[in-house]
Amino acid sequence: MVNIRSLLLLLAISLLYLDTSNCQTHLYQELDNHDIRLTALEQMMLNLTQACNHMQQNYEDVKQENAVLKAVAMTLTVRVEALEQNGTGQAAQTNIGGTSPSQTVTATSSQTSQATYVSTSPQTHGPPTSSTTPPKVIPRDCAHAQRMGSRQSGVYRIQPQDDNRTFEVHCDMVDDGGGWTTIQRRMDGTENFERNWNDYKNGFGNISRNFWIGNDLLYGLTSRGHMTFHVNLDDWEGVRRWAEYQDFQVGSELSWYMLSVGKYTGTAGDSFHYPASSLLRHDGMKFSTPDHDNDTSFQQCGRMLKSGWWFNSCYSSNLNGPYLTQPSGKHTYGESWGQPSMDGTGIEWYPWKKHQYSFKYSEMKIRPTNFV
Repeated sequence: MVNIRSLLLLLAISLLYLDTSNCQTHLYQELDNHDIRLTALEQMMLNLTQACNHMQQNYEDVKQENAVLKAVAMTLTVRVEALEQNGTGQAAQTNIGGTSPSQTVTATSSQTSQATYVSTSPQTHGPPTSSTTPPKVIPRDCAHAQRMGSRQSGVYRIQPQDDNRTFEVHCDMVDDGGGWTTIQRRMDGTENFERNWNDYKNGFGNISRNFWIGNDLLYGLTSRGHMTFHVNLDDWEGVRRWAEYQDFQVGSELSWYMLSVGKYTGTAGDSFHYPASSLLRHDGMKFSTPDHDNDTSFQQCGRMLKSGWWFNSCYSSNLNGPYLTQPSGKHTYGESWGQPSMDGTGIEWYPWKKHQYSFKYSEMKIRPTNFV
């Protein structure tokens, strides 16, 4: 005969187990729902942050252009007063700096032998008088200069931050819509790129020929918003290919000028996200120089490759390598293991040729992603 008390006990245990299982299932469902809501909120915050960055950049552009219009308006007012007081003939001969917005920033004709990129004295921002010219609005970069009316490629003075420091840079106002700030160029071997940390920090070379813009300035130019990065490469047979990355950014010196890049497009191959080996990718890498080793290799890549670059272990590109007068070697061993052979360690972008090949020409430039 079955014990009724035992049956009741078994029934109670079964009900308790079912309740516990239902409770666990409900808890897991709530956790899943919470994760879904949290992911949606994170995406919403990311979208809001990106929208705010674009709004801030547009606001800065409008503010600078408004300052130009105010300066022009004040100039016209002074001219009208001069006409009323002195007569049309005399006033017509008086030049008080009444330039149009397109004339406010022009390419300089002087060719500097060395781009020092040192700060200049603070600019005067006061209302013009009848005896002084109105203050010139200095663009933040080459894209801003083009928005202000400049159309000629050449050397421009820019002010990327609100700290009164200005810099000379080379602007490309022609290729692919213009507005490009050139950050590096290699066209011959007249400039030595085997430089120390401070040289790469401050910039060096002739900005009309071979130069590095400087990591401090590169940080200032890329810290305001989304930037597009473009590379042009010429081989020794006269063929040109290119690579372009969205969301290009270089960190401050506190991060060792860490590189961050987004989506790739182009014909030269993706070096910064090199798919064949994680040891050769440059995205997320710190900058290294011969005297400042920040790579992940057991060797000092900057010293061995005689340049400054975002080395990993070591590289699939090195556009600051020694300038060679020929393509040099065709070895694959070095890149396969992340360590180059010494035959052909020049200006390299490995994904194009798939072997160590030193290019004849390289150029790196940036502009705001929302420019066009």
